[in-house]
Amino acid sequence: MAQGQRKEIYKYKSFIDAVKFNIIKDLEFDKTLSRNAIIKKYRLAGEIANRFRWSRNENDTPDKVILKHFNLNATAYKKDEWVEIPQHYVDITKKIIEGNYEISSSEVINKIIRVLEEKGEVNSMNIKMAVDLGNNNVKVAVNGQAFSFVNKIERLDNAEALADNEYVKMNDDYNYYILSNIDSKFEKSSSKKDKNFIPTLNYSIIKALVEAGIEIEDKLEIDLALLTPINQSAEKDEYVEKIKSNSDNIVECKVNGKEYIVNIKVNNVVPMLEGCSSAFLLEDLSGINTIVDIGSKTINIGKIVGGRFSLIECLEDVGSFNYYQSLVSKINNRDITIDNIQDMIQFGLANNDKELLKAYLKKVLEESNKVSKFKTNNNVYVTGGTVELFKSQGLNFEKGNIKIMNNPIYSNVLGALKAVGGAE
Repeated sequence: MAQGQRKEIYKYKSFIDAVKFNIIKDLEFDKTLSRNAIIKKYRLAGEIANRFRWSRNENDTPDKVILKHFNLNATAYKKDEWVEIPQHYVDITKKIIEGNYEISSSEVINKIIRVLEEKGEVNSMNIKMAVDLGNNNVKVAVNGQAFSFVNKIERLDNAEALADNEYVKMNDDYNYYILSNIDSKFEKSSSKKDKNFIPTLNYSIIKALVEAGIEIEDKLEIDLALLTPINQSAEKDEYVEKIKSNSDNIVECKVNGKEYIVNIKVNNVVPMLEGCSSAFLLEDLSGINTIVDIGSKTINIGKIVGGRFSLIECLEDVGSFNYYQSLVSKINNRDITIDNIQDMIQFGLANNDKELLKAYLKKVLEESNKVSKFKTNNNVYVTGGTVELFKSQGLNFEKGNIKIMNNPIYSNVLGALKAVGGAE
């Protein structure tokens, strides 16, 4: 069976619920229920009403039709066109469901996958990946390439409201999560572990593979380098545990206009400190060197003496949001907020303010210098996406031993990827 057809098995809930319907309709106590009543009572996917073939005997009277519930052919499924699902897939599913027809769809699919893996009918791939779930942007590195998207997420329970937004949906959650929508808001929690980051993480895995041009198999097994904030390093175990407890997901996702349905399993999680991971990209760590990583909410600073970190510190509330908040206040338009100011600038509805940005840059350098005196360093490497903002406004602060790292937007994830043995 072609890969695209085989993946129809994983079409969220529909295939599983079609098999459930065939089992439930034969139960003695349900013989008087109509088709729609069964679907409603057992919370089956409404899609089965139009995605699967239904038939009946032409001579049946309406009352007999109700008693027979119609006949659903669970091997004939339609999305863009009709495809046939092998009967043995249906047989496997029946064995899993019978006696426990209320089992969740994700549990069923995971069991199907294990059976099909033993039969050699599921293609899987192992991937090393680095992810930084930043407050402003998510950065991902895979196979030596790096990508980013705006870290806004919004939950919707109505598929009709998705519009053309990219989205992710997991396991038996009835909700969709749209990503990077211009009208969504940034999550306010300062602690990453408390944010709703599992949908974003799963979306970012598929998004990065699509952007990198890597063909996505039925099952992905991920070794993950996860960037964690210096000021939240004490919470990293909770952060990692949350990922591990949600590490086997059936993910339905729309990326670049195309839908994907994939089983994502995170095998290993290696937490790495933001800012510090950039050090893995530096060729010469002899002498005294400091890395200043300017994020959206914080500045992470790591001082390296003779190849070893001697100081790691985080400056809170000095990130680029500090500048954007000043800009929003100066614009003084209640419809332009910290949540949409960057979109307004991108689409020409607002402008950066060079004087405000210059004042913010001065503050960044002054506060960072208090932590690690620049004059006592051989090199001070500045990195982070905010560096590109400074450069876009013609603010060049490279002077003496102060240097801008190569690829500052992605140095953290690329360094982390290198550290865990991924391609540079």
